[in-house]
Amino acid sequence: YAVIEVRDELTRLSGVSDILLVGRSDWRTRIDLDVPQLAARELTVNAVVEAIRQQPPQIQVAAGPIGIPPPRLLNVDQARDIILKVGPDAHITRLKDVARLETGGVSRNTAHFNGSPVASLFVYPLPQANLRDLRSAIKERLAQLRARLPAGLSVDVAFDFTTNLRRTPSFDHLWLDVNLPVNVAPERRLEVLHRSEKILKSMEPVWDVLEMSGPPFAPFDDQGCILIRLESAARSEADRAEIMKAIRDRLAKEIPEAKIRLRDLSGTGRLPPGNYPVSLAIQGPDQDKVRAFAAKLVERLSQSPKLIDVCVNPESEPSAQLFANIDRNKMAELGVPLEEVNVTLAVWFGSARIDGFDNIDVRCCTGILDFPARVAEMKRVKVRSNAGKLVPLEALVKLSEVRSARLVHRLDCLPIEEITANPAPGVSLAEARSSCASLAEVVRRELRFGIYSGR
Repeated sequence: YAVIEVRDELTRLSGVSDILLVGRSDWRTRIDLDVPQLAARELTVNAVVEAIRQQPPQIQVAAGPIGIPPPRLLNVDQARDIILKVGPDAHITRLKDVARLETGGVSRNTAHFNGSPVASLFVYPLPQANLRDLRSAIKERLAQLRARLPAGLSVDVAFDFTTNLRRTPSFDHLWLDVNLPVNVAPERRLEVLHRSEKILKSMEPVWDVLEMSGPPFAPFDDQGCILIRLESAARSEADRAEIMKAIRDRLAKEIPEAKIRLRDLSGTGRLPPGNYPVSLAIQGPDQDKVRAFAAKLVERLSQSPKLIDVCVNPESEPSAQLFANIDRNKMAELGVPLEEVNVTLAVWFGSARIDGFDNIDVRCCTGILDFPARVAEMKRVKVRSNAGKLVPLEALVKLSEVRSARLVHRLDCLPIEEITANPAPGVSLAEARSSCASLAEVVRRELRFGIYSGR
């Protein structure tokens, strides 16, 4: 409803630049393939994908704008009976024989406001927009939408940052970055965010809490963030620092597995998600050396009494990943097309979306995460050659476990690592930045490489 009714209405308002949505859930069909059943029936992953792709038009849903082809949505009841194979004895293998199909909401990000699930819309104005007029226009349009809301839904302005562009903001706001170990289970991530929300709501100065996970404010699903509104803005910088320290200490004590950092959004001109006052960019031609420089500098900065919340951008930290090396010569020798291997790997190690359909994810339901077990399980998987023969996937693909960054940032085409931090209570921003520059120079001399810049 937020996508179809609310976002489009607000986008049409004069002065709106962009609207980001957090908490959207798409209705999708998940097809979990049973690898042993595929092997027993001498079927390949690509054969299943191709059978779904070739489905006739009667399972299309004709909906969408005029002039644009309607999306193809898979009807689960019909899809279960898709024929995959007819044996010599006329035995028919259907999709339901080798897969589990289920339909439900799938979301890369979630949002909860004071503990309740929400779809949160962040409205960004054009630079030249009159904020007072835009604020009034948004409230007027929401009042119109409110009159025709379905039962059980409500819409309102939860946070208003136009007051931050005044000389005296109406409220103080804090932004919390919540980082968990890489590849943490989604259920665990949400549980940590929910616990954080309950802890924050129990603290006296906290008024409202919006917890979010995944994009757009975090690059990956295993990262989250929390936006807090405090009771009023009648506080000094020292008072806010004391509140931030209390929040930081309480969460560190009760949720030690998460690394939680705070950004102060109070003050004129500060908008979510905000920036850390201290930011250093480590840049150089060699990514490994840049990462080593950043790690060493983070270690030194974390020991400094002048800084808190020191962290290198978490998405660039090396993590265990699977690397698949495809032997193209062997593929040519055995007559296996590349598409057959690519589709199989996509399904095996994640999920594959089928061209022409807008709501399908195909994946393998092995439930195995351990690397040696994953390699052993791959022995069951086979692909088909152009001649119709089944070829073990392991004959064409060699797996290895490597440690590498999930995301590499670049500046002027060179790898870059960003280190951010807050000044410690009682330390001026100038002192904190001076300390960073001094320690960066010490590390540069120790390691004898690295180029850094800071602000």
